[in-house]
Formats: sequence, structure tokens, C-alpha cells
Amino acid sequence: MVAVNQNDLRIKNAENLVNSFNGPNGEAKSYVFIGRAAKWDEEVALPMVPRQKAGDMSPPYPDNNFKDFNKVHDQMLSLKRINDTDVFHMIPRVTWSSGVTYDKYRHDYNEFMRSTSNAKNLYNAVYYTVTQTRDVFVCLDNNKGVPSLVEPRSITDEPFYTTDGYQWLKVYTVPSIDFDIHSTNNLIPIVDEKVVSTVSGAIHTVIIESAGNNYTINPAGYSNTIPYYYCNITGDGTGAIARVSITDGRISTVRVIENGQDYTYGILDFVASRVYASIGDLKNKVNGLNPLGDGTFVTSVIIPPPGGWGYDRIESSNAEVRQKESRKAVIRLSRQLGGYRVGVFSSFDSDLNDFIENTQFRQIGILQDLEGHEKIDLDGTITGYPETISACHAVKVKELVGSAQANYLVGETIIQTKVDMIDPTIKYRAKGTVVGWDADNNVLNYIQDPSIHYDENHNMLYEITGIEQIEGQSSNKQSTPDVDYAAVLKVEINHITFASGYSKPEFDKYSGNIIYLTNLSPIQRDDTQSERVSLVITY
Repeated sequence: MVAVNQNDLRIKNAENLVNSFNGPNGEAKSYVFIGRAAKWDEEVALPMVPRQKAGDMSPPYPDNNFKDFNKVHDQMLSLKRINDTDVFHMIPRVTWSSGVTYDKYRHDYNEFMRSTSNAKNLYNAVYYTVTQTRDVFVCLDNNKGVPSLVEPRSITDEPFYTTDGYQWLKVYTVPSIDFDIHSTNNLIPIVDEKVVSTVSGAIHTVIIESAGNNYTINPAGYSNTIPYYYCNITGDGTGAIARVSITDGRISTVRVIENGQDYTYGILDFVASRVYASIGDLKNKVNGLNPLGDGTFVTSVIIPPPGGWGYDRIESSNAEVRQKESRKAVIRLSRQLGGYRVGVFSSFDSDLNDFIENTQFRQIGILQDLEGHEKIDLDGTITGYPETISACHAVKVKELVGSAQANYLVGETIIQTKVDMIDPTIKYRAKGTVVGWDADNNVLNYIQDPSIHYDENHNMLYEITGIEQIEGQSSNKQSTPDVDYAAVLKVEINHITFASGYSKPEFDKYSGNIIYLTNLSPIQRDDTQSERVSLVITY
């Protein structure tokens, strides 16, 4: 059995991913997250399970297993919702440049029919380009594989030729905001902007595979030299007509002058008595001519993508219908241009809720289908979804007299020493890493990771809770949890909800699916900068 991953499957997977980011009724299904405040060399290897320490300047590859899934949750800091306007199908950013030979679009690339660049699959061919006006043009003919010398420009939906012999069709335009914000150095988004609409199955191009020999421009029964011959393009469609030129006994050009419709295959009907000196003769089927020739003239009629180039939208005043039509246009373009990459764009602004300033992160990912993040009314009704979510723990503390330092230090280890309630002689230590310190409100943000924060005496991670004092191991700062704060009713401080002095992550930890994860060298957040995140998922 021979099987391949079909191009349509790649496009469908990308489409399904885009659709999965948000539910049909506005449900928030996916969030971009940042995490990993701890250094990459801080993980403690378990006995008999050595682990190579990569270090911050050489972050390790994600392990891609369930253990790694749990560890990512342990180190997660903040999440931001992925909205429909943050997600795009993407294609390579092929900027037009003079002297470059572009592939021509063909519907039949394979192992034996390769592009000028030797691609055997359409999506691997370089058959489109984006110009300095941000217009995306498909190359329908590259003039037998010569370099392109004239940048395509067009304001119509019709294919056209430039003076270098290239045939182009403008398929859509990338708006300036999307070109600036939703592009990368290597990719541009597919958007519903000035999308072309051509007739389904219309023929635009006929490629000369072999020019033949001994063809005449002085056929018998015709008194003058023939500048052009006209013939039908036959097949399962109707109405396509081609114009054929002969130079020095060889076929020099074939231009389609009437495109027809509904073709899924076509043949240039350049046969004696079925070629004519004018379109009128052809349509009336009179005065058929014999161009002679040795019979070696061979062409390929190029079939457009299913449904034609671009998308023929249904115009409507209904906003929902317009949105659906816009989505269909993007999907149609994605199939035509190979938009099987999905770009997710997000920005972590300096004043974003739930994103702690003056901390570091070393992981970026996408968490999908998380639970427990919904805004729920008193009667249990879901009333909305937050744009941002805190994933770390927090405690409201009270200052101790004589505390050595004014502030906890981001990145330091904190320890809370506890006494066993049954046997007071047994003590254990709950540990965490500081990821944020709000001195104005005395709020300490921290994370706990079993591989870093377990108690050496008992080989266990203990939760920071209760009234025992918390001490910073680098700052020597000491404070006690203010368990009387919000003891009756929950209270919010900077979008963090406290109950009896403590706050937990704002969603169910270890829920959902991590569909994307990248490990990074440390990135420092501060109160003056914003981080733009561009994630690309490829099928």
C-alpha cells in the first residue's frame, strides 16, 4: 500500500486548528502562556535518574511527555486569551525581486513533472510573490523559465502579461497593519482583502511543451499570411478559445483569449480543419485551415484550483454571513497557496493584567481546552471568559519588625518552616520561587515545582499555607501570611482574588492540552516594555 499526506489534509488540519482556538459561541478555548521562572540548570536530578543540565544559554528541547506537561504547569506564570483576530493561515514571504526566476503554477506537479526550481509538489514550488505594494500575485507562466524583470502591478481581477513574458494574477492584498504586526521575517498572513474572483474551471494558460516544426503561416486556401490561428480548448468544460502564433515554422506563443468555464481537464484542439483565421470563423465553424507541421507540437492546458482562483463571495448586510464568507475566502486562498502553517500573534504589554512585571520567563506555549477559567454567576451561569489569567500562587503578607530587606527578590527561594501537628519534633520546609513582589500591597507571587522545591528531609513538596513565617533565602526578608485578610469574603488586589490571605491559580492546573511549547533563554519583563510573540505551527 502506498499512501501520502495529502495537501488537502494539511490545509484541513490547519483550518481545524484555527477553528479550535475559540468556540462557536465565543467560548475561550485557548491561551498563550509564559512560564519557567527558574533557571534551566536549577532542576534537581532524582537519585539514579541523572539529567543533563543545559543552562540558561542553551535551553533543552521539550521532552514531549506527560511528566513535561506537569512540569510546564508547575512553572506556568500567566496566560492571555487567543482571539480570532490573533490567528492566521500563513504562507512563505516571497518578496518580488528582479532577476529571480519564479515557478509557474501548474495543477499537475509530481515526481516526473517538476517545477523550474525542481519542486515535485505545488506547495513546495515558488509560484507566487508579494510586491512592494503588499499585493500577492500568482505566476501563471514564467516564459519558459526565464528571470522575472518586471514587477507585477494590476488593479483588475484579470490575468495579464508583463513585458518580460511573465503572466500574473493578483489574488489578494495584505493590509499594512497585518504586514507589520501579523507577519514574520519568513511568512505573511492570508487575509480577506481585495480577494480575486475568477470563474470556476476557467482556463488562463496553455504551456508549450514542444514547439514542433514545419508549421506554416500560409495555409492552403487562404490568400494572406496568417498572423494567428484560433482554436477551441476541448475537455469537460466549455467556451475556452486559444490564439496560436507561429515563428520560423515553430509554435511560438499560445494565449488564451476566452477563458470558458468548468474545466477539470483540457486539450488544445490544434488540428487541421479545426483551426481558423478568426474567432468568427471558429464560432461559425467555417473556413477551417491546415497549419501543416510535423505533429510534434505538444501543449498542457493548465487547470486552475477547484472553484477558480480566489473566492466568489455572497454579499450580505448580515454581519454573521459576512464573517462566514470572509472565513471561506481565507480557506479557499489557503488551499490555492498552501496555507498549511498557522500563525498565532500575541502581545504581552507592560500593563497587562495578571502579567507580573520585573520577572523572567523561559517558556512560551499554547494551552488549549483548559478548565475552571470561566466567569461564573451566582446561579452557576457562565457570564464570560477572562482575557488574561494568573497561573501562579500569591500570598498577602504582614511585615515583621526588623526584617533585613525591604523587598523580596524575584528569582530567590522562599522557605516556610512547618511543625508536624502530631509530632512537634518533626519539622519540614515548604519552598517556592519568587516570581513577583508587590511592595505597595505586600503581595508575594510564587511558584512551586516538585523537581526544585521538595524538602530534602522528606523528599516531598509541601504547600505554602497557614500562618508560619516566610523567609527569602537571598534577601533574608521575613514576613507572615495575613490569613485574616479576606477571611470572610474574597477580595481582589490587581485582579488577584484572595481568600484568607492566599490566592491560587485562576484555572484548574494540569487541565487542557499543551499544543505548542518552546523553551527559551531568559526573557526579562519590566514595567516599560512589551513582548510581541509570534508562534507558527506547521502541518
